[in-house]
Amino acid sequence: MTSYRISLLKDPSSNSLKNLLADIDERVMPAVKGDGVSHYGAFAGLFGLASNEAYVITNCADDSHPDIDGALTATGLTLLNGNSMTPTVRPTDHGERTTEGIYVFRWFEVWNRDVELIANLSQRAWLSFEEGFDTQVQGLFREETAAGDMGQMLLLTRYTSLAVWEDSRTPSVEARELFRQRHELMAEAKPFCTRLHLR
Repeated sequence: MTSYRISLLKDPSSNSLKNLLADIDERVMPAVKGDGVSHYGAFAGLFGLASNEAYVITNCADDSHPDIDGALTATGLTLLNGNSMTPTVRPTDHGERTTEGIYVFRWFEVWNRDVELIANLSQRAWLSFEEGFDTQVQGLFREETAAGDMGQMLLLTRYTSLAVWEDSRTPSVEARELFRQRHELMAEAKPFCTRLHLR
């Protein structure tokens, strides 16, 4: 099973992303690559994140859990949050993201008993949603170890532009109803808008 690590990083020495992204490319990923870790993508904040914050997503194709957080913070970066997650119905392609665009991170707080139903409703809704807009759902993840009644899920969706994101707020009737049912299963949803950093 492929495991994912979603890390939110901050560069305390700068008010911009320049050094942070350079550290990820030149120091962090080379350090963990030998541990069987693959780079899924680095995502610079547009809205909802500070000007010196970015998400980094890595994955590992076996059950090992290399010290990704240690490699990240060894550069002097601050790890604000790290989540170990596994895919539900997506992604099925675990390779590095290479398509430019707007990537929206939508964090869901859910009851763990509803995770499979949320994944099913999402997969059905995407059939018409992706046909109607220039957008592709990259992944729907669940917590790797979910303890207690509540847990987190992450939906990562690529849009060609912010204009496409705005248009997609009015999906087909079928998709809208499925999304409504999904929303009713959540305690809350919190989106962050980012842009893919291409190395």
